[in-house]
Amino acid sequence: MSDIKEIRKIASSLTLLYVEDDKEIAQAFISYLSKIFKEVIYAENGEEGLTLYKQDEFDLVITDINMPKMNGMDMAKEIRDIRSDQNIIIISAHTELDNFITSIKLGIDGYVVKPFTRNEVEDTLRQTIKRHPILSKIVSAMLGSLSIDTFD
Repeated sequence: MSDIKEIRKIASSLTLLYVEDDKEIAQAFISYLSKIFKEVIYAENGEEGLTLYKQDEFDLVITDINMPKMNGMDMAKEIRDIRSDQNIIIISAHTELDNFITSIKLGIDGYVVKPFTRNEVEDTLRQTIKRHPILSKIVSAMLGSLSIDTFD
């Protein structure tokens, strides 16, 4: 189980791009994410998400897969071409093997299946922060002498 207070302490300085075509789900999740992250920027589809990504820097991208105009997996590929170390988490209702394999090949940081629990999302956020050097540097700077292993 994750420690949301520690995640909030770290994520409160991070910007997030959240891409989801279901506006009802997006509203609820943005409300939740806004309590954790410094800034949450929302896009309704992969094409809009990619456009926003090209205009700004984000510490983390969270995306759905199946969306109109451009799906989340194609957007993730494009983002990886721009910045190979970008942290990306996929949240999707679809569990097809092809999506899992593609996400592994792309080096996606986490894959959460809808419907999900708050703990599943928080654990994925914690693991993403723990594994990646860019976020680890931010964590180290923010927490000073505390080690990233504190999150184990």
